[in-house]
Amino acid sequence: MNVHELAARLSYDKVQQINMSAVWSAAERFHLSWPDAQLHAGAVATARSALPGYATGALELIIRRFGPQPFDEERLLRAAAQGALAGAEIRQGLQELRRCGIVFTISKTWGDELHFIPRDAFYFWLMEYFAPRFRPVMESELLPHTRSGTERLPLSYQMLGALCSLNRHGLHWTAKGFLPKKTIAKMMNRLTMSAKQVEDWGLSFAYRNDYPASLSVVLDLALTIGLLKEGENAYEWNNPIREAWLNLTYDRRESLLIETVTNRYAVSDPVTAYPAAGIRSLHAGQWYRWRDLYQWMTDCKLGNEGPHLVNRVKVLLNAYTEFGWMEQGQAADGEQLFRWLVEPIIGEQETGSGITCEELRIQPSGEIIVSREVSFQTVWKLAELAELVAEDRLAVYQLRPASIAAAIEKGWTLESMIGFLESAGAAPIPVTVTAALAEWSERAGKLQFMEVTLLRCASQECGDRIASEPTVAPLLLQRIGSSDFIVEAGQVKELRKRLEQLGLFPLKQTAHDQSSQAAASQLQSASSKNGLFYDPVSLEHYKTLVEPRKEELYPGLHRIPSSWFRQMRAYHPSTKKEIIEQALSWHAPIELRKGRETVTFLPSRLEENHEGWAVSGRIRSQACSEVMEMKLIPDMWQEMRLLLPGQPAE
Repeated sequence: MNVHELAARLSYDKVQQINMSAVWSAAERFHLSWPDAQLHAGAVATARSALPGYATGALELIIRRFGPQPFDEERLLRAAAQGALAGAEIRQGLQELRRCGIVFTISKTWGDELHFIPRDAFYFWLMEYFAPRFRPVMESELLPHTRSGTERLPLSYQMLGALCSLNRHGLHWTAKGFLPKKTIAKMMNRLTMSAKQVEDWGLSFAYRNDYPASLSVVLDLALTIGLLKEGENAYEWNNPIREAWLNLTYDRRESLLIETVTNRYAVSDPVTAYPAAGIRSLHAGQWYRWRDLYQWMTDCKLGNEGPHLVNRVKVLLNAYTEFGWMEQGQAADGEQLFRWLVEPIIGEQETGSGITCEELRIQPSGEIIVSREVSFQTVWKLAELAELVAEDRLAVYQLRPASIAAAIEKGWTLESMIGFLESAGAAPIPVTVTAALAEWSERAGKLQFMEVTLLRCASQECGDRIASEPTVAPLLLQRIGSSDFIVEAGQVKELRKRLEQLGLFPLKQTAHDQSSQAAASQLQSASSKNGLFYDPVSLEHYKTLVEPRKEELYPGLHRIPSSWFRQMRAYHPSTKKEIIEQALSWHAPIELRKGRETVTFLPSRLEENHEGWAVSGRIRSQACSEVMEMKLIPDMWQEMRLLLPGQPAE
């Protein structure tokens, strides 16, 4: 889940409480408030400096070990077992992170709690703690014949082509709930990505046996961004969002797709979450080594690399190459290289389009030549008027009678067509084209199919009777043969009522209802407003918990002597053992005085034998940056006290 999705679940008062917290109040200098501040590098850096100490350590551990993946408290404490913070300090830090809206918690059906960092905020926190510092590779080190990827169109261009085909060939589903095979084939013809390479990524989609993986990605992204929405038996355009997307600059549109693909697909995989986020910090045009990506994860101890890391990163970079975002190659020393072909922009800092819009070139034959520099809005409208006949570096469209008839059905008029073509071509259109448009427009719409209802009578006598009834006759559009009548669909309810008043009772269920029930029962509902992607760690359906539960971090605190945690004191070995046992129960650290030295000890295990008892654990340095394993017996320290994060010492 993303930050704004989570914020929408919170009350206004809770959002204001988070926004006014010390952690986020400093973000005002960036003119941002929570939750937008979590998606701004400068505001995140300021927030980190304002975090309480335990929260800083807990957040670093969460980012390093879990990233955006959900985790429970037990796993978090296990991850902290070898670190410099005690379990109680980690638990206290987790509560502080929840209060300031950095970590969220959901409650599963059976009451278990899972904690997580929002997916879109993960990138910014990862960069704040573990930003990669890769050294670019000089292009002279690249073997030219090994380069691949530039032949792919950027994903936004592939999507535009596929969605234009969808718009042209119809958004209706079959009885089984997916697009017809003809529409699928037409959309696939507009995609340059390899369905096999995308399939190798291992993403799971609805209708996987009906849609190729590449088409599933396009449809899922269109649904996720909001270009499409699901109707009763067809997709529908979300016109305001579609228009806004078409009018985005090239940079912003591609950046939006990179962000969506990363957060939706790559970050859902615990193996690819870190490399997918890490490469977004790199600039386009510069070559980098695959090896540096692995080395960064190893040096920062990010995630659980496992044996599949190399292969999963390869699959990820191959998919991004198929999306037209990356180029790959090989250095002279045999190492694999990659680079961005588009800038993976973060935030709103870059507003240039990167593409200069050009005009259409309209030929007297009705052929229209389109370069990639023509705006998306223009291409979308042109695809409603003309048929695509060729596509390479330049696309060629042809105005034809059938395409003009289809355009008129979508609401175009002769005047609007001429106006659009003159505006997009920046010149008057050839007279031959004007004449053809006028002729074809005149022909279009002479015939029309209409949906009406047929009222069928059992006999001619029955038909004669209802035709003669003054209350019924006005609702009968036309008589067909001796016993059938055409009726407007909207008048069926009123007609039924009047027939029943005459003692005639039409069957309640129409023939159409009977034939369509079987098909309706097969309608699949696997896809939803959330798209076609089966998210392996989806959390949307669980209840979001805002505040940490009103439970004690230290159950039974009132039953122990307050002196155990309020002041350093000397104790009998048996009492020392009791304090150690209590510390183990609460995962709490202990302060020990050994001679003139005071140290923090993190107990992990109590051992007993015939000679007495000893405790194993870690001694923590003053800077909390290093720990040293040690086993202590009671005589090795003089005074002690429990350290209870969140509890006043005095």
